[in-house]
Amino acid sequence: MKDIDLYNMTTSNKLEKVNSDHRNRKIISSFQDFIDLDLIRSIHSQEQVKDYIQNLESKIHAITDAVKDPIIIIDNDGFISFWNRAAEQMFGYKSSEIIKKDLHEIIVPERFREASKKGFQMFRHSGKGGAIGKTLELAAIRKNGEEFPVELSLSAFETNGKWQAVGTVRDITEKKKEKDAIIEREKRLLDSFESSPIGFFRTTIAGEFLYANTFLLHMLGYQNIQELQSLSNITSIFIDPKDRDIYKKILLEEGVIYDYNFRLLKKDGTEVQIIGSSRIVNDEEGNPLYFEGIMRDVTNERMKEKLNKKLLRAIEQSNASIVITDSDGIIEYVNPKFEKLTGYKNQEVIGKTPAIIKSGEMSQQTYEELWETIKAGKDWHGEFYNKKKNGELFWESAIISPIKDEFENITNFVAVKEDITEKKKILQDLISAKEKSEESDRLKSTFISQMSHEIRTPLNVVLGYLELIKDDLSDYPDLNIN
Repeated sequence: MKDIDLYNMTTSNKLEKVNSDHRNRKIISSFQDFIDLDLIRSIHSQEQVKDYIQNLESKIHAITDAVKDPIIIIDNDGFISFWNRAAEQMFGYKSSEIIKKDLHEIIVPERFREASKKGFQMFRHSGKGGAIGKTLELAAIRKNGEEFPVELSLSAFETNGKWQAVGTVRDITEKKKEKDAIIEREKRLLDSFESSPIGFFRTTIAGEFLYANTFLLHMLGYQNIQELQSLSNITSIFIDPKDRDIYKKILLEEGVIYDYNFRLLKKDGTEVQIIGSSRIVNDEEGNPLYFEGIMRDVTNERMKEKLNKKLLRAIEQSNASIVITDSDGIIEYVNPKFEKLTGYKNQEVIGKTPAIIKSGEMSQQTYEELWETIKAGKDWHGEFYNKKKNGELFWESAIISPIKDEFENITNFVAVKEDITEKKKILQDLISAKEKSEESDRLKSTFISQMSHEIRTPLNVVLGYLELIKDDLSDYPDLNIN
């Protein structure tokens, strides 16, 4: 038997439970109220007995005819001894044509007659049986052969040492249609939950699992409902006893609990973080039948939330100035570093554009190239010469990137900027020093070149003369000239 069928059968039986014995005893008691024992003792003639019986029958018929439900009495042989007007209307038989007929042959469908007669044989000897004191859902037959569903409530009474049965019958055709419709809706509901990405469950009032959809089983690491049912109850897998106690308290006191956060223990011993909602389902009389609810695994969401908090702290504590705008360039967020650097408070710039810190010293072409780049989904790298709230100018090195959603649509832009004013100054000083150094080197080279020229010219003359002297002295080989 499928889990869903077992569940439907269990809850259906609870819904149909009524005190049938009380109803039938009330009918018997009403008959007995009309029997005046003192009057019977005072009767001495046959005529008086006849009149008394006729009078009693008239009163009984008047009562039973006023009852909306059919009332049927069968004797110790299973023959019909009483058949009220409501029975006539329901089954189509007049009292005159049904009295002293075998009940089982008249209104019991053929496929059930043997079992019905067998059960009656036990009853006729002991006044006991599986149907006595209960309300049963059975099939019955009308005079025209139509089969229809009925509720039969039976009670026993003894007369002259013989057991008889009185029963009330209700046509539950419409009720059964409604019940079948409810069961069908329940089935469709549970079928829909089978393919749902949300865990769905039902438990007894004691917390024992009646049903769990596939998603919930996988969420908790179980293969089938039987594994879950081996647990003592649902609260046994709560990790924190406080979560369990609050959950039970709210549910029992208010009948419903919404979006409750708690942690459950999976089969493998790991934990899963849950957001759950539950309610108590009652029967027609307001008695609790079972709990049902949904569970959503938010473990990954909680991890993302923690990560987002870390990222937010990193942004808040960053030494870089960070600005987030929407896709139209409207500022949605600035971090504390931006506030400290520019002098503008968060509330002064939210809803405005970054143009609030433009100095006017940069070309429009720079901004046009910037927008063209980031609108195309690319990163832009560059520098800004911006102006603080107090009018002071400063340099920023910036990287501006687009933020996209799951469909690759640009939803925001984020700018990460660094104040490079001091770096710019240091660089400019270095450039100036380099230029001065280069100028000094140039002057030195020029000086040396000139001096070299001036020195080389007379020296060349001397060297020339020396060569002439050496040539002249060659005529005197005895002289040693080096």
